[in-house]
Amino acid sequence: YETRKNATSAEEAYRNVSAEFQRIIKKYGGNAAGKLARASYANISYNAGDYQKAIELYKPALNDFKDHPLVYNFILSGLGYAYQQLGDDRNAAMYFEKVASISDSNIRDEALFNLGLLYERLGDREKSSQAFQQILSNFPNSMYFDIVEEKLAGSGPDSSS
Repeated sequence: YETRKNATSAEEAYRNVSAEFQRIIKKYGGNAAGKLARASYANISYNAGDYQKAIELYKPALNDFKDHPLVYNFILSGLGYAYQQLGDDRNAAMYFEKVASISDSNIRDEALFNLGLLYERLGDREKSSQAFQQILSNFPNSMYFDIVEEKLAGSGPDSSS
């Protein structure tokens, strides 16, 4: 996939490898290689803009990696981003909430940032503010810290959105 993507585009490489990934998942879906192929194909689908396919693949991958917290968190996040791309902010928020609720998640600040933006779009300013405040309180070294600080102060570029 990576070789093809570098030679063409993510979309073209996706079209070229889709049948092979589907074959691998069908034949080996129950073992470790098949599970890894499913998660990889979900990411490839997302990167190619096929968000619905990514969701279809990420959902069973949650069960595949339920005992691997790092991968599990990334899959939850992938579902959040895929739903967000489809304009389904409620489902996106649901998955980012799951990531944000896992205290040892290494991407918790990212999930909280996305929640702040999603809740703002959904018109729930209180939940938006709570998500942003958690970043300021718990993640002083987060790359989102300064953005959130400006946003809550009302001076951020998107503070009116």
